[in-house]
Amino acid sequence: MTHGGDIYRNEVNIDFSVNLNPMRTPPEVTAAMEKAIEKRELYPDLNQEALKKSMEETFGADPDTVIFGSGASELLMAIVRAINPKTALIFEPSFTGYTHALEAVGCNIKRVILKEAEGFMLSKEHLAPMDSRPDIVFVCNPVNPTGFNVAPDVLEAILEKAKEKGTKVVLDESFYLLSQRAEVVPEDEDIDYLVKYDNLYILRSFTKILAIPGIRAGYLMSNPRNIEAVKKQLPEWNISVVSEEAIKAGIKVLKEGNYVKESVELIKEERDFLQRGLMNLGFIIFKSNTCFIMFKGPEGLYDALLKRGILIRDCSDYPGLFKGFYRIAVKKHEDNVRLIETLKEIIYEL
Repeated sequence: MTHGGDIYRNEVNIDFSVNLNPMRTPPEVTAAMEKAIEKRELYPDLNQEALKKSMEETFGADPDTVIFGSGASELLMAIVRAINPKTALIFEPSFTGYTHALEAVGCNIKRVILKEAEGFMLSKEHLAPMDSRPDIVFVCNPVNPTGFNVAPDVLEAILEKAKEKGTKVVLDESFYLLSQRAEVVPEDEDIDYLVKYDNLYILRSFTKILAIPGIRAGYLMSNPRNIEAVKKQLPEWNISVVSEEAIKAGIKVLKEGNYVKESVELIKEERDFLQRGLMNLGFIIFKSNTCFIMFKGPEGLYDALLKRGILIRDCSDYPGLFKGFYRIAVKKHEDNVRLIETLKEIIYEL
């Protein structure tokens, strides 16, 4: 199984393969994690009551509809084990972790391969396979690796059809707060969805927005019955006291001040810089709405950059993609400048 962040087998100076908030970790979160070491002799809160209370006070979420995990990936595996689907539908290309989780329970996977000629955009015309009543369907929003937000009318159509067919929907919003749509959609929209669709599981990540991948922190929202079923698939004390304090501080940061707004603005500015640079070099880009960009370039690009200490994501393992598709994170300006300048140096060698 391949992911970004493969820095342990390679000599890497700048890692563009992992998609995180270029604003970096808020100082309040860093301080909370450092102070959490004082709790190292204590078990974390088994029932996550303080975290659930924070979600209720901050976003109005019913505590019975939320559960926290060591990253969205842990919760994804627990969802799949709880549902134990026999058939699944994935719109590709999409996050490879869905396949990993489904294969762990021996699920038969149907893939709808979106077309490059259509910009890999998901539309209502792609929903016909849902008529076969799969047990579960995965929707990534924004999509990893393309960076597109799913159009609201398409998402609504998926939810309605799934409700009609008795299909569970996993809506993976790991990068949602780092997308431009986060500026215009109210926080309580997800809560409204949960009231309307009891077959819906909404995944979100603190790892990405707070830039804490080494800590692992995410949460799931669904109806209480689904949450209880997922909880049974998780180990007790599944998050550490450090994660616990990071999440509490992170929830406060996300609600107060302009952290999300400033993050989205920075991402847009630096994403535009990278997209212009890539296009000027003749690469084909897929215009993203979030903190990463997918593009097409020469097949030897990954190795050429790695020799120079820059790691990018080779996307050839995504269903529907092949050699020459790459994904890069939007990072701080000096790193983005270095990437473009390095590409200028090597482009004619490939």
